[in-house]
Amino acid sequence: MPNLIQLKRSTTGGNVPSSGSPGELAVNLIDRKIYSNNGSSIVPINGAYGSTTQVQFNDGGYANGSAGLTFSKSSNNLTIANGLIVSLISMGNSTVNVVANSITYIVQDASASLTINSTAAAVGANVLLNTTNLRIGNSTVNAIINSTALTVNAIGIQNTSPAVGLQVWGNYGIKPTTISTSNNININCAVGNYFFATCNGSVANIYFTSAPTSMAYSFVLRLANGGTNTISWANTPKWPSATAPTCSTNTDILVFFTEDGGSTWRGNRVQTDTR
Repeated sequence: MPNLIQLKRSTTGGNVPSSGSPGELAVNLIDRKIYSNNGSSIVPINGAYGSTTQVQFNDGGYANGSAGLTFSKSSNNLTIANGLIVSLISMGNSTVNVVANSITYIVQDASASLTINSTAAAVGANVLLNTTNLRIGNSTVNAIINSTALTVNAIGIQNTSPAVGLQVWGNYGIKPTTISTSNNININCAVGNYFFATCNGSVANIYFTSAPTSMAYSFVLRLANGGTNTISWANTPKWPSATAPTCSTNTDILVFFTEDGGSTWRGNRVQTDTR
């Protein structure tokens, strides 16, 4: 009968042999890792782990090393760190924990539910999310998505079951865009929805560009010094009673909207001579 050869072994997850001769083998049966002495230290010989370019599977909580991308099959959670750029294709119902900046997700799953938890992390510029339900953050964390292509049935911010296309629990803000003082003021609708502008000179030409198509769009214009100019509205907005307002020499607030990609604009002054 042949002799039975048994390796040094451990049934405790995370255990690493403290010593061994070069060529001597030891195995951790829980972590499924084989170790040996490379002449200077004890190292795993069945594949490196814990680098920032690999997925580190973490079923039992034994995350040796410092991988920037870890996935727990038991909880179906993915944690991303160290500024990785990651593509996630055809995920099932999952939670993504983002703990660093500069992350790009590409997620494609027509029936999945995705939760992104983030510690003020920026989800990168190329985001494609085809999911049934997207949740961003919770009561204690925040997330920012800068997306060029975002397709979901409903987005909930700080809530798990959005009842409409976009449901926000809590406050939200709009970043204002300041336009340089000029007598030619271009409201670039692709930039945002709230603009600051100051007229300069005796004639001011104000025009709107890059309105989104196939949807309604509106913006707020805070206009300073409009009353010292003759204002020409290049897009010929439709005003109440077909009369453009006379702006003040202080600050006026105007609102504009279009439903046809900028072919027709409607405007109204909501405040005048504020100071």
